[in-house]
Amino acid sequence: MSESAKVKKKSFSREEWSWIMYDWANSAFATIMLAAIFPVFFMAMAGGEGSLGSAWWGWAGSIRMVIMAICAPLIGSLLAFNVKRRNKVTAGLVIASNKNRI
Repeated sequence: MSESAKVKKKSFSREEWSWIMYDWANSAFATIMLAAIFPVFFMAMAGGEGSLGSAWWGWAGSIRMVIMAICAPLIGSLLAFNVKRRNKVTAGLVIASNKNRI
């Protein structure tokens, strides 16, 4: 008997299909909002006419990425050595990410 014949197909429950469809739809929504709609809105509100809004959008993204590039290794190395602190930070991140959904 071949290896492919031994593999069973996974059938998803109704709840799992619901989460799969939710994740798929939410990903599309977030992609459209962040890539197409929000930058146009931001540029109109921040800069008005011309390319000033586009410049602000670029600077905001660049500053955010520099901060993340500096902080991520520091936070990761701190949390690698302290399990109690890691659990507290993980709980805080979960609470903060769920609070931002509202």
